[in-house]
Amino acid sequence: MNYLKFLLVTSCLIGFIHSSSAQLKIITLNTINHQKTFDFIEIDNQGYLYLVSNDQIYKIDKTGKELYRYSNKALGKIEQLDVSNSLRPIVFYKNQALIVLLDNTLSQQEDIINLSSINLDQTACIANSNFDNGIWFYDIAVNEIFKINKNAQIQFRSGNLSAILSHIHLPIISIHENNGNLYAQTSNEILVFDQYGSLVHNFNIVTKHKPIYTKNAILYHEAESLMIYEMYDFSVSKIKLNNSYDYIHGTKNNLVGVKGNSIEIFEIKN
Repeated sequence: MNYLKFLLVTSCLIGFIHSSSAQLKIITLNTINHQKTFDFIEIDNQGYLYLVSNDQIYKIDKTGKELYRYSNKALGKIEQLDVSNSLRPIVFYKNQALIVLLDNTLSQQEDIINLSSINLDQTACIANSNFDNGIWFYDIAVNEIFKINKNAQIQFRSGNLSAILSHIHLPIISIHENNGNLYAQTSNEILVFDQYGSLVHNFNIVTKHKPIYTKNAILYHEAESLMIYEMYDFSVSKIKLNNSYDYIHGTKNNLVGVKGNSIEIFEIKN
């Protein structure tokens, strides 16, 4: 088992988020100073971290111990990694329009999905569907949201979003499935679609960062604060962070804040 070079620093900061639905606690678990540069980091619901560096993925635990790694140099640079289902991480190679399905040991499962084979090679972002093990993606050329199965068969397509939703500011920046719905982030709002493609909500959230979705709230990073947008009453609150971060990624259970090579791991408690 290989180990990356980490310096583990423990901390005990506890922050409280007050919201209309519940009080959430943000507990800082660890800070890891990593000696190697990486492009971005994701964290899954079990708290495992995934460091993405060009064509490589390193899966590590909260202590910085490397567990597994993945690389396929023939496919080029990794653009996106979706670990919302830790048993089926999805790797997206945007330049090649390829999707690779992994297991929890970062071993490849199934055949590589080639989006060019279905004439959708301008895909901008992807998302795992835990509803039916499908894959969501947004293609900027045709301006549609699609869902396919593992055999690249189209299960759903939205139709041209400009014609259906003339008011929205396209393109879609990121997508994420949460509580059975698909959340699509644009430059000035977040749209919520059900599994059949019907628009069920839209939230006026403006952020350049990727939002974090919990059961009742949408979290997003703004300056040195973590903003909390309540989906039921549309109220907004915030927690002041002790540190500044380049970005914060997360799930309904865990957060990771990144500043340079410093990685701070948080746990969300209800």
